[in-house]
Amino acid sequence: MKTDEMIIARTHAELLNELLQTNYKGYMKCGHRLPDGKLLWMIRLNNTASKEGWTNTLVNSDLISEQYEGDNPNYVNNAGKPDFEHFRVVFDIDEESGHRVYLFRGVFDFDGKNSEPNNNFWKKVSDEYIFPTMKK
Repeated sequence: MKTDEMIIARTHAELLNELLQTNYKGYMKCGHRLPDGKLLWMIRLNNTASKEGWTNTLVNSDLISEQYEGDNPNYVNNAGKPDFEHFRVVFDIDEESGHRVYLFRGVFDFDGKNSEPNNNFWKKVSDEYIFPTMKK
């Protein structure tokens, strides 16, 4: 896939089934580990807080801000000390058209140098990602 390509799918499970040739009936998490160790990240990059307290923003086409504004002690002050995958294959969820659209944004890497408590930054490292089920 290349940046700005999109897939219309009603749910995360449908997206995963399309990309990975799986057969999920339901999938509620925003992340899914890919065979190469990267995390497929399905989030809204519209600067709106999720029910878990995360606000994800596409600062520009090459930078994502992931800010935590909740009160879960498992998440507070985790920036700069990630216990999660450094590389993320990012899909932005857009539902403004009346359909759920997953827009591919690229592959991003954790930017520990510029992150701060409760605000992680992710820098784009690639405009393309080949899923194992796709041909080059």
